[in-house]
Amino acid sequence: MRELSYAAAQGRILEQQRFDEMRRNRPAFIFYLPAIIAASLKDLLDLVIGWIPGVGFVLAVIFGTIIFILLYFIKTNKNLLSAGLMLKRALIMIFAILAESIPLFNFIPITTATVFLIWFLDTHASDKQLKALSLSLRRL
Repeated sequence: MRELSYAAAQGRILEQQRFDEMRRNRPAFIFYLPAIIAASLKDLLDLVIGWIPGVGFVLAVIFGTIIFILLYFIKTNKNLLSAGLMLKRALIMIFAILAESIPLFNFIPITTATVFLIWFLDTHASDKQLKALSLSLRRL
């Protein structure tokens, strides 16, 4: 019986350490800043030279790829870095590229809004995982 309570205490300590690490590694806004700057630069270039036929689509593809790579290398919460999250980011960026390729829509700052959306989704997923882990800690 005593060994069982010792194992339960060890499990609780490990869960608490995992919870503390996840809380420290929550997605911080500062890590998304390079992607936000690249998205803002792309939207600014859309306003300046995006009216030339074909240029808006080329800008969207080039900057969309750069922004996706920047978002891929964000080292926030390693527990969140799953295939599903990466697929979700990729699909959101593809949608943004397609939306930006429609004439007259490329003047709307869709890319910057997309990066903010991805930041919000990452923060929300992290909060959801922290809440679930917090509930499991209460049960122990």
